[in-house]
Amino acid sequence: MAELLAYRDHFGGLRQRGLLSKLTDIELELLRNGVIGARYSNRAARQRHRLSEEERRAQTENATHASRIARGNAADKKARELYAVRDVLTEVHEKPTLKMIADEANHRGLTTTRGGPWSSSTVGRTLKRLEETTQTESTTHDETQEER
Repeated sequence: MAELLAYRDHFGGLRQRGLLSKLTDIELELLRNGVIGARYSNRAARQRHRLSEEERRAQTENATHASRIARGNAADKKARELYAVRDVLTEVHEKPTLKMIADEANHRGLTTTRGGPWSSSTVGRTLKRLEETTQTESTTHDETQEER
């Protein structure tokens, strides 16, 4: 602990936004014993690296792409849930309406990707999305099989 105290003006608390030197002796002892979480780092190491315009643009493009993929996966998952509801309703009714699917999904506690209730229009868009995705994947799969 004595070695650490020699550098207490160089360590800042991440949560407290203060220097280690501002802690009381009791707080230092609690920190040393692990009672207080060790959320301190070397202030020099915290200096932010400035990105060039090109690096920022590339980083933004990567983040946008990753976000688009994550949102798409979440939407596909919700669409598969709706397909399961539609399949159950198809066993009871010959051709369930979008309103019937929405009502059943809401009754089961299923929500949209944004956490809202289902309506007939959101059910229609979601089911159409999965059908388009499935068609695109099967076309790509068929083209791959033909190349072999």
